Amino acid sequence: MRNGNGMNGSHAIDADLARRLRALAGSVPPDEISELWVFPPLAAVEDSREFVVLTRLLPDGMRRVCAAELPPCTENGTAATPRAEAAVPAQGNGDAAAGPALAEFGRVPSGRVGRVVEGFRRRLGDAMEPIHLRIEGRAEAWDRALAPEAAAG
Repeated sequence: MRNGNGMNGSHAIDADLARRLRALAGSVPPDEISELWVFPPLAAVEDSREFVVLTRLLPDGMRRVCAAELPPCTENGTAATPRAEAAVPAQGNGDAAAGPALAEFGRVPSGRVGRVVEGFRRRLGDAMEPIHLRIEGRAEAWDRALAPEAAAG
């Protein structure tokens, strides 16, 4: 469990994961992100990658639930284009400049987000403890969570 920067979960954000999460800003700006969960790759699935569930802030107090598979980094450290099967039409076009393609799963009241995330957890396996970032539209919370010092441990 990590505290102080809005993170919890059993896994830390390393520099590689931080770079790939920053690529999300091409699909959804941090000031629109309410919360974000990063699920680790599935151990039993070859070529599995981290899976991100995030909620976007909406003006009416609702949250839009989105998800994406994070692409691996290229050799120069930038996020690669996601695999075609991960590119579900939604926000962003899946290229490296726009960030990973996000699949949108609908709108929910902010009080129901936990139930939606628990549904993802059940489908992915209860042993899969995600990293949780609470951003609440604050760019400074996003920057702090992905800062090199946070990634270092």
